[in-house]
Amino acid sequence: MRRPSVGAAEAANATVRLARGDRSRLPPPLCRGLVRRDRGAVSVEFAIASLLFLALVIGVIELGMVAYVYTTAVEATRLGARVAAVCDVGDTTVKQRMRDILPLLTDDKISITYPTSGCSATSCEPVTVRIQNLTVTPVIPFVSVGFPIPAYSTSVPGESLNSADNPLCI
Repeated sequence: MRRPSVGAAEAANATVRLARGDRSRLPPPLCRGLVRRDRGAVSVEFAIASLLFLALVIGVIELGMVAYVYTTAVEATRLGARVAAVCDVGDTTVKQRMRDILPLLTDDKISITYPTSGCSATSCEPVTVRIQNLTVTPVIPFVSVGFPIPAYSTSVPGESLNSADNPLCI
């Protein structure tokens, strides 16, 4: 007859002891409550981890929005300088075209510097358009911190500085 393995014999003895009421393999009475309280630990860990992950995702989205506003402000400044170089001095079309690209802009955040009078095609100072004091407010609720966009300026050589027969300045 084959002799049972040691592991099988221990399992058989443990079954017999539990059937007789021998509780030597069970944890002590003080630890039994702790074992039962472990049931919801996975749910709590998941809730904490998912909140941290969600906060990270929202932060990345907000950072993307700030980067988008910055690059759009740069492009609005470039367009404003190109339009200001071919339109009349002080034409409101320049700022309107910039606001069409970036509605966050207001007139007080846009400054346009024109060359001095007497500009000709051969010698002319540049037209400079500058955006300053622009802040982006986050969409995240309960966060009142604004992200400042750095001041940016673009200069292009003044061209005609006249809106006559120019469809861009209408």
